[in-house]
Amino acid sequence: LAAAFDFEWSNAHLFYGAYTRTRSYFSNSELASRGLPDEAERTVLLRHGALLGEGACSLLHRLVDRLVDHYGPEVDGLENRLEKLEQRVFAMRPKKNPLRDILQLKADIASLRRVTMPQRDAVSRLARREFPQIPEQLAYRFRDVYDHLVRLTDEALFMQDRVTGLLDAYLST
Repeated sequence: LAAAFDFEWSNAHLFYGAYTRTRSYFSNSELASRGLPDEAERTVLLRHGALLGEGACSLLHRLVDRLVDHYGPEVDGLENRLEKLEQRVFAMRPKKNPLRDILQLKADIASLRRVTMPQRDAVSRLARREFPQIPEQLAYRFRDVYDHLVRLTDEALFMQDRVTGLLDAYLST
């Protein structure tokens, strides 16, 4: 049905020319597409032609997979901060009041959960092939990304429990 829609005719005869067709997803911005690709854009397209040739769903998988892979170092950083705070709080006499650091870490972990949980749910739909555009083999690859997001959200929940316990321990002393 969408392929049969004639925007130009509909705009002229039904809407009396009230609308203009956008030529780019990012119209009216510096990211808007303008004409043919320049030399730098052609270089990128040629270098990644095989990836682009696999189709939009495969490209989506590669982008989401790369995005999720970059959460690993951030989670490791949160884990290191938590361990250092635990050592400070359970030291006999902390040199500096760790309350502000505990609350900041708690907020950072909550931010991680706020980001990863909706992503986990969206990737779950892709892995279950709720969309007919997702081929079966690609659904398995999305399942791998989904499993990674499940591990990340579980780690974030576990860290949030630990930092809450750390806060309780600090406040009780």
